[in-house]
Amino acid sequence: MTTSAQDKVLAELGKRLATQFGIYVPPERLSELPRRLQPLRKRLNLAQDDDYLSWLLAAPWGPRESDALVECLTVPETYFFRDAALWNYLSDNLLPALRDRGTGLNAWSAGCCTGEEPYSLAMSLDRMAGGSQINPCFIVGSDLNASSIQKGMGGEYGPWSLRATPASFLDKYFKSNNGNRYQLSKKICSMVHWRQFNLMDLQRDQPPPLLPATGFDIIFCRNVLIYFEAQQSAAIIEQMHKYLAPGGALILSACDIDLASRALFECVREPGLLVLIKRDTVASHLGNVPPRFRPVTAVPSSDKGLPVVGSQPAAAPKAAPPIPARPPVPPAAAGAGSAAADAARTTLQKIPSLSNQPPANPPKPAQAPQPPQPPAEYMSPESANQLVMRGQYEQAIRALMMMLNQSVKPGANDKSGPEIGPDVDFYLILLHALSNLGRTDEALRWVDTALTTFPLNEVLYFWRAVLLQQIQQDTEAVRAFQQAIFVDPNFVMAHFSLFMLFNKLGRSSEAEICRRNTQQILEKYSPDERLPCSDEMTARQIDTIMKSLVGEDGRKSVR
Repeated sequence: MTTSAQDKVLAELGKRLATQFGIYVPPERLSELPRRLQPLRKRLNLAQDDDYLSWLLAAPWGPRESDALVECLTVPETYFFRDAALWNYLSDNLLPALRDRGTGLNAWSAGCCTGEEPYSLAMSLDRMAGGSQINPCFIVGSDLNASSIQKGMGGEYGPWSLRATPASFLDKYFKSNNGNRYQLSKKICSMVHWRQFNLMDLQRDQPPPLLPATGFDIIFCRNVLIYFEAQQSAAIIEQMHKYLAPGGALILSACDIDLASRALFECVREPGLLVLIKRDTVASHLGNVPPRFRPVTAVPSSDKGLPVVGSQPAAAPKAAPPIPARPPVPPAAAGAGSAAADAARTTLQKIPSLSNQPPANPPKPAQAPQPPQPPAEYMSPESANQLVMRGQYEQAIRALMMMLNQSVKPGANDKSGPEIGPDVDFYLILLHALSNLGRTDEALRWVDTALTTFPLNEVLYFWRAVLLQQIQQDTEAVRAFQQAIFVDPNFVMAHFSLFMLFNKLGRSSEAEICRRNTQQILEKYSPDERLPCSDEMTARQIDTIMKSLVGEDGRKSVR
């Protein structure tokens, strides 16, 4: 097939993908389709030549072909209790209000992949009810990918899906199989009703699957609309409005919020969270709870029984293996750079050994009644990191302070030899714990202490910028992001975060420079490659967010 002929086939294929599935492939990305569709050859037993693209364009797409295409072009990535701010909001505000209303709960998790999101909701409801049924509770999980649905119905997951799951939930709702697999309880599995559904069908006036007569109280549609063109996404959001109950909540990714009509939704804005509430009947739906719900607190009361930032779930013997800590994303940090920069970034992906001298006069955590000290096995950064990943932030901080105060040689069982102070690993784990507890000022003091010892660590500067943004010190945050970029010019998430900040501040010319820099560095990554320090966001997702804000050509989008 000639180049011009293939270009025409790819253009038509792109149109068909967008029309049938909503999967939008920008013109500049069409050349990547042959590579991304390579797995189709084996799965569909196609000929080993370029004509398979022509065949694919002309052939009818039945279930077999559709499932294969969707698997090739989407990324089935999610995990339980993703985005702590959301689950804080649900546990402190929305779910109790719905429970107190006494009419039950209807929820739809659209594009839920392998089911971690609807199962997280089911566990939260079960925990809140103390194990008894909450009136009628009806949860629908849908996805376009049939393979993902089958996996979700099976209820078996690996450690990566459980990386943000509190240990108390692991212990109560999961049973460890042989190896690194965890089986969700039958009770929770039975609470979710599965259907295959194409969100493009909403634009064809087809209602959602298993639509209750009163509509859905909550619709989740996170990390799904990134595949759609902005116009299609806006139309789908408008259709979802029709299927919400009065005052119902639509929960989208932050990058999709601006596509929603303000005439249809009220936007609830809290730190780290944006939720759309169906207009007109907000207050009646939630009883005495005002339309603008109570703010999401950093550390809600511990009697809620739900996984919240700063909670301390009980230790569980069947907890999943630890996953490394990352800085909070404002939204998002690192690219490819020097060997020294790469070494620094690996602290976000594993826990290496520690080095350098202790900080002078480090700040002490706020005083509180002292519970029993962590046992000896917690006296290492690895163990503290495990505690952080289980949501046991206070215990992690105590363990780290014991290592510091008792001059323990972190990362080594052998305490002989010279005593050394904490290195970047120690600080990153500590910052992660403090930030999740909402102790921003204390975290800032610690990051400043760390920078006196490691003045050329771009990840620490990134942390500092994120923390400064949390307390609305945007001017200082700009400088900190710039310092991170100075240390590592290829730090893609620092460029992207600075673009977002300049965009927020209305500094359009500087935002455009950052956008171009981010775009240039993103080209070094494959579209589905996850970027370090980005909460598992892919290069494609970052690119989509930028284009949703400024358009394909860098000009501000008009919605």
